[in-house]
Amino acid sequence: MRKLVSLRMRRGRRGRVAIGAAVLSCVAVVGVASAAVGGVGPFDSQQVGQTYANGILLPTNQWISPLGTRILDSTERLVSSTISPNGRYLAALGWNEFSGYLTVFDLQTGKMLSQTGLATGSGSAQDYSVAADGPLFSSDGKTLWVPQSTWLAKFSFDPSTGATAQEDQIPLCGSPLTEPACNPNIGPSNPNGAWLPSGMALSPDGNTLYVALNGNNTLGEINTQTDTLTNRIAVGNAPRQIALADNGTVAYVSNEGGRPAGTHDFTNLSDGTPIVSSPSTGGAITGTVSVVNLTTGKETQEIRVGLQPTALYQDGSALFVANSNDDSMSVIDERTNSVTQTVHTNPVPGAQVGSYANAINMSDPNHVLVSIGRDNAIAVYRYNGLYRPMRFVGLLPTDWYPVQVQPDSALGAGTIVVTNDKGIGAQGPESTINKGPYAPPSCAPPQRSEERRVGKECRSR
Repeated sequence: MRKLVSLRMRRGRRGRVAIGAAVLSCVAVVGVASAAVGGVGPFDSQQVGQTYANGILLPTNQWISPLGTRILDSTERLVSSTISPNGRYLAALGWNEFSGYLTVFDLQTGKMLSQTGLATGSGSAQDYSVAADGPLFSSDGKTLWVPQSTWLAKFSFDPSTGATAQEDQIPLCGSPLTEPACNPNIGPSNPNGAWLPSGMALSPDGNTLYVALNGNNTLGEINTQTDTLTNRIAVGNAPRQIALADNGTVAYVSNEGGRPAGTHDFTNLSDGTPIVSSPSTGGAITGTVSVVNLTTGKETQEIRVGLQPTALYQDGSALFVANSNDDSMSVIDERTNSVTQTVHTNPVPGAQVGSYANAINMSDPNHVLVSIGRDNAIAVYRYNGLYRPMRFVGLLPTDWYPVQVQPDSALGAGTIVVTNDKGIGAQGPESTINKGPYAPPSCAPPQRSEERRVGKECRSR
């Protein structure tokens, strides 16, 4: 690819998905042709958040120097994003100080077009949150669905201008909206509370919207003509994303909480649901993908994959699954519903810190792109079919914590757009004092113009 666009935004507390504080976010546009590895270096005398010749220093002791063009959003963190069908706009879910936003960018100009505050519902059920997945465009690009905690908001979208307007709101809670369980500010406590809509998929005819109800362990079906929830299908624990197959008659659903617990399993509660867990850490120790027959409305199979399966991506009969807490990617053959290979997504052998794969896409039929948030990079793999082992090609450096990677042919052949949750980190005033842990007390604060040279001399005395 020639270009990479990356976004970064803020997000807030939302159910089972941990959301952090606000920083500068960004989107990057990059080319995939040249894979490279980002650098990691010591703090030395350089300051966090400042730009140097080798990039920006993060508080995680990492340098970021991404490929491509950066679109910086200084008002929020970007949790997730989706490119419009015509490839011109990026609709993103942002978060800042416990307030969620639907933000639209023009990818051709690199400008933010609008930022709409989300305040769905009323009274105690008023919802300001954003989900970890979404939003979702209709195939004609004229409708946009935005998941929150208690509500699913529906917006109209103008493909020629990028303008949005809220049309409807669909309540997704197991209790009456006046009860505390539906208050998104209190947080989920049981499956009868906020259902936490997450990933979505639209039927081929556009009449049914399928929604992973993360807090209810079900796959929801919404009539897009009446904007009403018509059915819920039981799947695994904490469903996250959806992929449709066989002309929309089959759904694959990633379950980040794994299979339902049995009588003899050690469990830990999540939204009142027993999760099969480790007795020592309390973390989930199973991960599955549900196979759902949408004609009968029943789950027919659960496919075992890695831990915390989140993102899904389809290519023909191949289904790629990001196992976020397992540093791996499972490849499923939809013809047999079996895992054909498991690919390690941690590019550094022996690393003690996870890479956290959280998004998958393909730049062309032979290259798979995996967003690895903790490594600030997009990992590139050579793909030659379901049964031939995938080969690691290299890394595309991004800004801080990528959460989405999407090709966009409207920006040029080989162009991808990368959304970065934490962007370039928090930015503050540049310090004029250079004190490090190795400087003796006798060293006076150097003058700004000489701070690097004097600081090194003091440490060498």
